[in-house]
Amino acid sequence: MFRSLVVLLFLAVPRDAARAAEPAKAPVWDAAAARHLLSRAAFGGTPEEAARLAALPLERAVDLLLEEAAAAKPPARPEWVRDVWINGGRRWSDMSAEEYLIVFRRHNARNAQEIADLRAWWLQQMITTQTPLRENMTLFWHGHFTSATGKVNGFSQAFYQQNETYRRHALGNFRRFLEAVTLDPAMMAYLDLERSSKAHPNENYARELLELFTLGVGNYTEKDIQEIARAFTGWTLDAPPGSVKVNRPTAPDRLQFPSITRDGMVPTFVPEQHDNGEKTVLGRTGRFGIQEVLDLIVQQPACGRHLAGRLIDYFGASDPEGRLRERMAQAFRESKYEVRPMLHVLFTAPEFYAPAARGSKVKGPVRLLVGACRDLRLEGEATPSLAQLTVPLGQELFNPPTVKGWPSGTAWISASTLPLRY
Repeated sequence: MFRSLVVLLFLAVPRDAARAAEPAKAPVWDAAAARHLLSRAAFGGTPEEAARLAALPLERAVDLLLEEAAAAKPPARPEWVRDVWINGGRRWSDMSAEEYLIVFRRHNARNAQEIADLRAWWLQQMITTQTPLRENMTLFWHGHFTSATGKVNGFSQAFYQQNETYRRHALGNFRRFLEAVTLDPAMMAYLDLERSSKAHPNENYARELLELFTLGVGNYTEKDIQEIARAFTGWTLDAPPGSVKVNRPTAPDRLQFPSITRDGMVPTFVPEQHDNGEKTVLGRTGRFGIQEVLDLIVQQPACGRHLAGRLIDYFGASDPEGRLRERMAQAFRESKYEVRPMLHVLFTAPEFYAPAARGSKVKGPVRLLVGACRDLRLEGEATPSLAQLTVPLGQELFNPPTVKGWPSGTAWISASTLPLRY
């Protein structure tokens, strides 16, 4: 099916930013280039789909892909998703320990089944969608803004909600996306923002926000992390308004049954738990909260460069001198932090169609499986068993191995995974 050869060249910082931003020679646009675009952007494509794009000028072909992805309607949600989620694993004050153990186990079993169904549901969307670029970008964001079921137990609906958030913002404004991610229930639970208070600010989310999600190593200080953690205090997850809250358990029960203490998954601001003092973040001082901090972050030149580098790596352009990254970062700044213009620059760039970029990207297991199903025009409903095929290859949806997400390039290849790919 897919034959992959070498890892991407390391992205170098250009010595002369003005020179790096200069556009290169226009790429050759033909049927082979159209197939390459579909392979990277859309999980692959049929000969008819490639011919449709090849008949258009390159700029128009890319615009068409982006327009269709941006205009796509969200898929119908799984049947088990509810409008309002209330924790079915709570322990009420009149329950004995034995009764609660039954409730807890039943809740966890139901959650495990829902997560398995969710993996199959998303795989089905990727295989059958008429706008594969949108699902591909949703997958990209899932590996960029990571959360994992391995840590966040009993919380299946939150992962569906997160998936929909990534899909809704996939090609949109990055600043608005950052706010949605910051107050996403699964993310708040995964990186402990729900536990961050004025007396005990938790630095986990602040650290990953700067290191992995926005700026990259070397573009912030340890003090910035500490100050952002203070700015983000006061947010927690609570029950829907009007709901009856659970009777808080004792410490031993809380350790044995993690889901016992979560009433709901509504992001809720508790003013008395927020540190309203002055903070100094990225060289600016003020009584900052989430809004002000996110504004400061996206204004940093490093933000656009970091995001451009992640997109270049994911879609597999050849950019050894960093010129493409600079042009994409410039589009990010000039558009006031929109993702779509960055993708337009990427998919029309000579570096994307260069010989060094073709046949040089080792696809991740999900993209490999989805591409094969789409190329073979396989129909029918995806099942949890089909979704499970990617696990021995190293990619389990909704459960990346670390907060850094999944590896890329030749890291997907090992003595155990290579035979399974062919």
